[in-house]
Amino acid sequence: MAGMSLLSQLQRGRKCDIRVYTYAQGNTVLDYFGFDRRIDIEPAPNQITSLGLDPVSAPAARLIEDIIKWQPDLIIIDGEPLVQQLLGVCYDERKIVALLNPRDIDNDSLPYSTQRFFIEAFSRANTAIVHGFDLSNRQERKYGQCRIFYTNTIIRPEIIAMKPIKGKRVVSCILGGGSKFADTGFIDGTVNLGVALIKIAAETKDIKFRLFCNDQVVRGRIKEFAVSDNVEICETFGEPEQVYKDADIIVCRAGRNTISEVLYLDLPCIVVAVGRDYRAKEQISNIENIIKGYPNSVAYWDGDDIGSLQTKIHDALLVDKAENGFIPGNEDALRLINQLLGE
Repeated sequence: MAGMSLLSQLQRGRKCDIRVYTYAQGNTVLDYFGFDRRIDIEPAPNQITSLGLDPVSAPAARLIEDIIKWQPDLIIIDGEPLVQQLLGVCYDERKIVALLNPRDIDNDSLPYSTQRFFIEAFSRANTAIVHGFDLSNRQERKYGQCRIFYTNTIIRPEIIAMKPIKGKRVVSCILGGGSKFADTGFIDGTVNLGVALIKIAAETKDIKFRLFCNDQVVRGRIKEFAVSDNVEICETFGEPEQVYKDADIIVCRAGRNTISEVLYLDLPCIVVAVGRDYRAKEQISNIENIIKGYPNSVAYWDGDDIGSLQTKIHDALLVDKAENGFIPGNEDALRLINQLLGE
């Protein structure tokens, strides 16, 4: 999401030829931003590892061939440590920018050897932009030849231009997608959140519940419970206005991107961690950081007692405006990329 957000803003501010490669749920984001599918290679399931695209697969080879033939002035790569390492071997490192989650390079829950592998892979880039909660005051550092910059989370430009309208008693739940390569705990936890809200909706008819889910598996499992007139299940990747404009409260998984959007919009938020894999550990870390930094606007639901979730929703409806003062990292990242492009 962050990479395409930056590309969208770059495209508005300058004349440039942009090519995008993505796969799986990234295709939905690509369609949302309207970029041409210039490199059209969808990998098979056995060509995708837990760390992203297999670097010795046919799609990876085709991607590198296209890059070498095209000779772009800049490559922005969002995550993908294996492809990042491959790019560093095959292309000019000075033209590579890595967009990273703070947990990509600072994650004590991983074995030491895994941490070193990630850092070595990402340091193949000339520049790394680490973006997350409240990182704008962190100092630049170097690892080998890679300069590592820190900034707040990069969010969609449409969010920056938006002003929500509260008071319509609307709860927006962002269930998202991403179950295609997830463990069963991640899927079950997401379904559990959706079903809990549907059950609460049956008892609170004066509140409208909108559930946004672009994952077919999760959507199919929660649809059978949605019998109340005040529940709407939105089947597509929601436009920001559709998700946030009339919302009084946001309920979501504790992912970095969604929470950052909510913080910027000053909306009260209830977050939940789902799954048992690395994503759950990352979400728990996110929850600890945001509750410490924004205790008056963010609440945590542990996924068990539906009654406690219902209470948190009613409490959040009493919050007029969160006033978080969160400044996204888009301008910092764009300034750095323009410097790399010589402007």
